[in-house]
Amino acid sequence: MSKKTNIICIANQKGGVAKTTTVVNLAAAFSSLGKSVLVIDSDYQGNATDILGINPSDAEKKNLAKAILKEIPCEDVFLKSPVSANIDVLAGTRELTDAVVQMTGQVHQHLLLKPILSDFVFEKYDIVIIDTHPTLDCLYMSAMTSAHYYLMPVFPDPESAKGLVDMVHSAEKIRKYLNPLLFNLGAIICRYDKSFATHPKFVEKIRELAKAANFPVCETLIPNSASIPAASVASQPVVTWKPNSIISNAYCALAGELLPSLKGKRMGRVPLPNMELVNKISDEVEASIEF
Repeated sequence: MSKKTNIICIANQKGGVAKTTTVVNLAAAFSSLGKSVLVIDSDYQGNATDILGINPSDAEKKNLAKAILKEIPCEDVFLKSPVSANIDVLAGTRELTDAVVQMTGQVHQHLLLKPILSDFVFEKYDIVIIDTHPTLDCLYMSAMTSAHYYLMPVFPDPESAKGLVDMVHSAEKIRKYLNPLLFNLGAIICRYDKSFATHPKFVEKIRELAKAANFPVCETLIPNSASIPAASVASQPVVTWKPNSIISNAYCALAGELLPSLKGKRMGRVPLPNMELVNKISDEVEASIEF
């Protein structure tokens, strides 16, 4: 295998916390650094597929659901994104709901992506980024079981802190029983606005608690920006739609921050969070900050 491919799952048990926005903009940011990227859209809504400019008629013919149901390798179903020559997409469509129904209970229900992640993937791509939905179904489990790393987007609010705790819990179960080398890249705080009095306090508190519980929080903060929905309407990540903007630069900074940690499939022990302290995070955040 000529490349050291890194598979990153973007996940959180809470919906609507910028998972897809993180996926497409990290893909664009890594692409701008010369990395070849495959985006696997395992969300039924297919928003990452849309934002990366994939034609709906093409996605109907070649998509992740078809690959799962027929065990088709990636090289036969990926689509080229017009956003960047370095980005390919395994499209997400509504057909994924049927795929989950058919695959739930199957002996390989947590390994649905294994036939798709062929040698072709490890020879062609530097980075694979998997978009997920919040539901703990076989598709989500397969994504986390296939990943080398996971990254957790969160908003600076108490509900997101609860979602973060739930996410670490589910990831630890997956690491313990299905994917012992799953590595936590940490939490990335999105929609940050320093003019909101609670946001700097949230960042300070979550970093303090996460450090004590032995899991990382990214130094990069992703600011709140009206450019995000505008770029989505234009079927582009904000990184390519509005380059050199504050929000675009933040995602590029995040890509640069993560790159040194990406070493392919890590061997040996992975750092384990202190779950007793993880369990206290959401309560302590809510108790210490008046939202």
